[in-house]
Amino acid sequence: MRILILYSELAGYTLACLRALMEDGRHEVCLVKWPVNREAPFQFDFDARIQVYDRDQLEDEAVAKVAEEFQPEIIFISGWMDKGYLKAALPFRQQGVPVIVGIDNQWVGSMRQHIATWMSPFLVKRYFSHMWVSGLRQYEYARRLGFARNQIRLGYYSADVEAFSQVYRTNRAEKSIRYPKRLLYVGRLVPFKGIGEVTEAFIRLAETYDWSLQIVGAGEIDVPSHPRIQVEGFVQPEVLPSLAREAGAFVLASHVEPWGVALHEFAAAGLPLLASEAVGAADAFVKDGYNGYVHKTQDLASMTHVMEKLFQLDDATLNVWGERSHQLAQQITPTVWASTLLSMAS
Repeated sequence: MRILILYSELAGYTLACLRALMEDGRHEVCLVKWPVNREAPFQFDFDARIQVYDRDQLEDEAVAKVAEEFQPEIIFISGWMDKGYLKAALPFRQQGVPVIVGIDNQWVGSMRQHIATWMSPFLVKRYFSHMWVSGLRQYEYARRLGFARNQIRLGYYSADVEAFSQVYRTNRAEKSIRYPKRLLYVGRLVPFKGIGEVTEAFIRLAETYDWSLQIVGAGEIDVPSHPRIQVEGFVQPEVLPSLAREAGAFVLASHVEPWGVALHEFAAAGLPLLASEAVGAADAFVKDGYNGYVHKTQDLASMTHVMEKLFQLDDATLNVWGERSHQLAQQITPTVWASTLLSMAS
């Protein structure tokens, strides 16, 4: 099958999904991609069989020409923000070629979303035959946009589950002997990621509990200096699994987080999880009191409360919670992702 992928900003986990798609050698893939985000300057090594084009080197007409020459049998677009992508896909949609849009927008009932639902028959549904959503909050939005149940798929995002699972398998025995009391944060250092609440809550508890905090990422926030807070800069995707080796739990406290693949990644690595209510991925990978805790968004008292509850857990419980996280992470994998994409071709 010839598959055209018109993508915005790639991440390491996207490449894992593309590798799974190419695994059996039966498909041709053409990828057009946006430049990487300056705050997350990923370096990618693409499968040589994939035709790769940089969007910033192509005018809208050139994108349409790439599509016309490739003659895809299925088109996948990561969102509807790029008008050039929509123009390139429209002729194929009119010919009956499946055109899939991926969305991670949660349904929040805003005026803008209500307008989108009113206009969907003339705009959204004109371009797309299917919606691929990341989770249940996005599924509700897709239904309100007028897509039937058989036109919607879950699992738009998948972590590189195997890469993180390897860490879980190799470290499981060691953690049963000596559990590392290190809370890990990986992400951009910007206000909406909630890193301010994470550090403040940790500092409040640091004198009482023998945990440390490791922060990995880059951005505008200056992390407070503290003897038990370790700060590292941005790291490439292949380094991420290794961060879980000495970590005892992972935190994602975002004020706004449509999904949050990092939660899936460190669940696969077997870490107990802390997440804010805003994190869409928490619906799938954090079961409160089972493998982690969910706290109120942008609420320091709630953040401090769940962090303290985590710090009070004994080693045996932390190990059990890590195993549960790992199990929950298996719901979505790159292989499942590839199969889901292909299922929309029929």
